[in-house]
Amino acid sequence: MKYPSLVSDILRSNSSYDVLAWASARINLLGEHIDYNQGYVMPASIQFKTITCLKKNGKNEYYFFSDHHPTVHLSGIKKQSHEKAWVNYLLGVMDKFSQAGVSIPYFDCTIISTVPVGAGLSSSAALSCSFALALQNFLKLNLSLEELAKIAQWSEHEYAGVKCGLMDQTASLQGKHSQILIMDCLTNKVEYIPIQLSKEKFILLDSGVKHMLDNSAYNKRRQSCEEGFNSIRSHFPNVHSFRDVSLNMLDVIQNEEIKKRCQFVIQEIERTQLAVSVIKSNNVKALGSLMYATHHGLSGLYEVSCEETDYIVDELNKLPTAAGARMMGAGFGGCVLALVKADDFEHSLHVLEKKYRDKFALKLKHYEVTIDDASGCILPSIA
Repeated sequence: MKYPSLVSDILRSNSSYDVLAWASARINLLGEHIDYNQGYVMPASIQFKTITCLKKNGKNEYYFFSDHHPTVHLSGIKKQSHEKAWVNYLLGVMDKFSQAGVSIPYFDCTIISTVPVGAGLSSSAALSCSFALALQNFLKLNLSLEELAKIAQWSEHEYAGVKCGLMDQTASLQGKHSQILIMDCLTNKVEYIPIQLSKEKFILLDSGVKHMLDNSAYNKRRQSCEEGFNSIRSHFPNVHSFRDVSLNMLDVIQNEEIKKRCQFVIQEIERTQLAVSVIKSNNVKALGSLMYATHHGLSGLYEVSCEETDYIVDELNKLPTAAGARMMGAGFGGCVLALVKADDFEHSLHVLEKKYRDKFALKLKHYEVTIDDASGCILPSIA
């Protein structure tokens, strides 16, 4: 097995852990906020990883160490608050294992991550998924990646309070090198499409706006979609999911805000289905146009963008060196995903960085993206 470079560094410096497991951050080309609306999504795992290292400690407490969060030690798995709340993503996983009758011995848990936090790359899924994969190997269980993804999702729902879909966890565990996942969020079936970019590349432009995910705003979007769908189905009983809904059916919804949310969902499902043939035919221009259209829907209809990410996308849309761009993640800040010309974008980027700094007094960081294998696990004593 080829290890991520950070895993190799850990092994060179300390091989005394019982288990090391890793899971990836992800990008999402199209299908934002569609996983919990039973449409289609197009994520891919990328090179940024979160690594969980576990070792039995023979004590009467669990110790959680992180390079991004305060150290926490606990004797049980009760939900935490304030500065300790980050471990809830892990404690929920432990609770789910315990509910299945599994006894979890006390351990030291060390979390090391290269995933930018608050950038819309699903650092939370990388955290919970790497831990779930490490814990099952620590306990010598044999759950599938699909089962582990559902456990990590349950942890986010019940312990972190974010009613997310299953896309992030699936990409974090099941992504493959140079391939886009096409996930049917009604059946959770996953297919893979190779993506070949010879003259283009994906980059992430970090707005520097770190609106921590507003759970209430995120959950409110989900609730609005559920209310809208129930209204539609009360008039059209043959409708079973949003993929069966047409735009003219929205007339039965009285609330204009809910109608806008549902309009975005219907149009985004159509865009994501169209993108499958676009990627297969390597039509970069068409893929970029779909990305721009998605951003405008997220900003104007779903209202999860912000001034900074809108500005970045608008400026990219003026550049001949950028084929497409859109805000990515749950919203309210974070990163913009851009599809750009590999050899000609550097000058445009410098100009954009200066304009952004002048307007918002913020540094516009950027990361080149490599679509990478998602996850893995090793036992250092036998590696």
